[in-house]
Amino acid sequence: MTFFISLIAFMSVFLLGMRTKNIIVKYELDSELKKKVSEKNEQFSEILNNIKFSKFRSRVNATVYVSSKTSKHGDVDIIYLMDKSDVAIFQGDTCLYTSESVENELIFNIIESINEKFKKNINDTVEVLGFTFYREDFEKTFGGKLKNLNLDILNTKEENEIDSIKNENQKKFNIDEILDKISTFGIKTLTTEELEFLDEYGKKN
Repeated sequence: MTFFISLIAFMSVFLLGMRTKNIIVKYELDSELKKKVSEKNEQFSEILNNIKFSKFRSRVNATVYVSSKTSKHGDVDIIYLMDKSDVAIFQGDTCLYTSESVENELIFNIIESINEKFKKNINDTVEVLGFTFYREDFEKTFGGKLKNLNLDILNTKEENEIDSIKNENQKKFNIDEILDKISTFGIKTLTTEELEFLDEYGKKN
C-alpha cells in the first residue's frame, strides 16, 4: 500500500513538473513570438518613415521594386505586390520580413506612400508579349528610346533575295530564339514575319 501511495505521489509530482515545464516553454515561445512581431512592426514603421528617402528601382508586371534603408539591415529592397496589396522587405535574394502579423494600417500606409511618391514611375511602363516592364529598364536592355524602337519596327527595310528565301522557308518561329536575337542584335534586325509573329504571340498570350 505504501508503495502505491509513493508511486501516486511520484506521478503527481512528475505530472506537475511536466505541466510547469509546458507552461514555461509556452511562455517563452509566446514571448519570442511577441518579440519577433514587435521587431517586424518596428522595421516596417522605419520603412514607412524612410519612403521619402527611398528610390524607385523597377517594375515587372504587378511587382514594384523600391530601394530603401533600415538602421538594422542597411540597404534593403521593398517589394510591393500591387495585385495583392502586400509588401515584403528583402536584402539581395533573402526575404527579411513579410507583412504577416504586421499591423494592417501600417502596411496600408506604406502602400499609399509608395503609390503617392512613385506613381509616375509605376505607370511609366511598356507591354511586350503580355509582360509589363518599367519603360526605362526596357529601353536600357534593348538600347534605345521606345519611340525610336517603334519607328524601327514601322520602317522595315527591303529584303534582299537571300532574306526573302529564308523567310519563305521559315514556317515556324521560336519565341526564345527571337528574344535572343533582339537581345544580341537589337529589335530592328527582326524580319517583318518575325515582327508579325511577335505581335500574334503577344495577342494570344
